[in-house]
Amino acid sequence: MKIFASFIFLISVAHGQDLDTYLRARLDQFLISTPTTIARPPQDLLVLGHELFRDKQLSGNNNISCHDCHHPMIGTGDKLALAIGEGGVSRAGSRTQASGEIIKRHSPPLWNLGHEDQMEMFWDARVRIDRRTKELITPEEKLKDHPEITKNLDTALAAQVIFPLLSHDEMLGKPGSNPLADLNDSIQIWDGIITKLKLTQAPNGKSYTEMFNTVFPGEKHNIGHAAKAMESFIAWRFQVNQTPLDRYIAGDNSALSLKEKNGLNIFMGKARCVVCHHGPLLTNNMVMNVGVPPLQVKGQPVDRGYRQRFAFKTPGLRNIAKSAPYMHNGVFSTIKEVVEHYDDVLANLKNFTPADETFRPYSVELEVVKDPEVLTDIEDNIIQPFLRNGLKLSTQEKDDLVLFLEKSLTSP
Repeated sequence: MKIFASFIFLISVAHGQDLDTYLRARLDQFLISTPTTIARPPQDLLVLGHELFRDKQLSGNNNISCHDCHHPMIGTGDKLALAIGEGGVSRAGSRTQASGEIIKRHSPPLWNLGHEDQMEMFWDARVRIDRRTKELITPEEKLKDHPEITKNLDTALAAQVIFPLLSHDEMLGKPGSNPLADLNDSIQIWDGIITKLKLTQAPNGKSYTEMFNTVFPGEKHNIGHAAKAMESFIAWRFQVNQTPLDRYIAGDNSALSLKEKNGLNIFMGKARCVVCHHGPLLTNNMVMNVGVPPLQVKGQPVDRGYRQRFAFKTPGLRNIAKSAPYMHNGVFSTIKEVVEHYDDVLANLKNFTPADETFRPYSVELEVVKDPEVLTDIEDNIIQPFLRNGLKLSTQEKDDLVLFLEKSLTSP
């Protein structure tokens, strides 16, 4: 009965057109296509990037790597609502707090960050390439005086990877815990990391000095070289362009079931997901306020995001089923919860209670802020009228939309 209802709904929406012809016309309208394939980097560059990505020696206390919070086997994330930084413990793809610092935001997935149109990094876009001037913008103004570094920061992703190294909570460690953490100059910290690496071996047992000399011969090595290597690895390794939706775009009508096609139609129509999630990467690459309930460590200041407007970067959606939990603070455990939120944003903002599993990994207490002034500020900064009004989706429409997001956008 449900399949029959979906079929009737789609036919009525298509106004008598062939269903697949109709859906493909809509895909074209919203510029939804398969992302281009990023070519495999030279082997030596790829190996260097991989070793740096998984090496704890990039941290001040040698106890955390990029890999710990962006694990390839768990959706390039850590399955935590709020990331656990320096001092946490990683075991078999899971991360526990121990004496670790709680980061105020969720570790974002790394899927498809290497494409040219990905010019904004971090949830608040604090590292970005200005789309008009092509100028690199970062929190560190001194980088402008170091062209020997910035010549290798030719993408926002390359610039992004070096900034967690400066965070006392994320990777650097607290002042007093190691010599690098006692430095006040970012350039000196980055130089110190490279110096430390070149005195040691990578996880694969090879000399970092030899690997840097092989990949970047005849150069005085700096953090820009490490950034270029990690960016190359991340961009190539975590690209996603072989989902069922991509097979459908290529002409395989059987790649999506009827219910998935119904979900795709809702995605581009009644649910208006496509307003923010369009183009090859299924993102508008903007920071948006979508009324997310504020989850945080109890007693900490509320995270107000970009320009204090509770706005955060719109992620791409390919492999979204592998990337739970969701939103900048990981407040939603499932895609179904996300869909329910968008169906009635204002009510959900005020009344949402996270699943118990959200709180279990932490020894500190988390809370969803219920302060009326904070919630009013969030609501006042929601720009899109349709988010204020709610989507009014039926149960069947929600189910089909969730199925599309979970199955049609997931790589093998």
